Amino acid sequence: MVGARSHPACEPLSVRVLIYHNITDRLVGREWAQMTTPRSLFDEQMGYLKSEGYKVVPAEEVRPLLASGSEGSGKVISVTFDDGYKDNYRNALPILSKYGFKGTVFMTTGYIGRSGGELCDCLNKEDIRQMSDSGVFTFGSHSVSHVKLSQIDKESVRREVALAKSILEELLSRKVTVFAYPYGWQDSFNDDVIDAVRKAGYEGAFTGIHGANRGGADLFRLRRMRVSWADDIDDFRRMLNGSYDWYSLYQGMVSICKR
Repeated sequence: MVGARSHPACEPLSVRVLIYHNITDRLVGREWAQMTTPRSLFDEQMGYLKSEGYKVVPAEEVRPLLASGSEGSGKVISVTFDDGYKDNYRNALPILSKYGFKGTVFMTTGYIGRSGGELCDCLNKEDIRQMSDSGVFTFGSHSVSHVKLSQIDKESVRREVALAKSILEELLSRKVTVFAYPYGWQDSFNDDVIDAVRKAGYEGAFTGIHGANRGGADLFRLRRMRVSWADDIDDFRRMLNGSYDWYSLYQGMVSICKR
């Protein structure tokens, strides 16, 4: 494994946020399972971050880092997991712990305790408490029912974002400060949704729009990049270096067509 490299302190701070879903025991061949990542590949990707000297922070720390306007190493990563699958506990937690990293689960509260087979089993209340108590995982909200918030009325949006927050806070006995928009592309949220998220008391919110976050970024439109079984280490390296940032343009065009 290559030793950590040094980076100039004056390099502008850039925070990239990774999105994972299932961390599986093996490669799952079904086409819809494109959002899965085999445990062995996830381990390799986390090992790459470690060897390259990346600072890995939970999602809650992205907002203050960007808001501070400070310069840094330019090598900051946040590792996030959407929906709250049980294999995050079984497979991701020991790997993150192995490298001394922390991750964040954006939990869909309506999924808590759900069972449904290989890729659909979700965290139960005790799993969530144990993950939080481990110090390896923090939790943010991903709504109650994983509906596309831009397509429902304002009162339903308010309930989706506020109730999810209160459920998690009661379960964890701690404040939940970050939110991730379900689906996350440009057509899945709008100004009314953002306003509801602010009023519910969140301090920042994450999209699924590809790219890096830099100082001055809108803290309620923070970008994240999806990772899956298709991203080997070469693809992973290129993603971190910004080679695929053009993908946000494609996301924008597709979102316009859906509106």
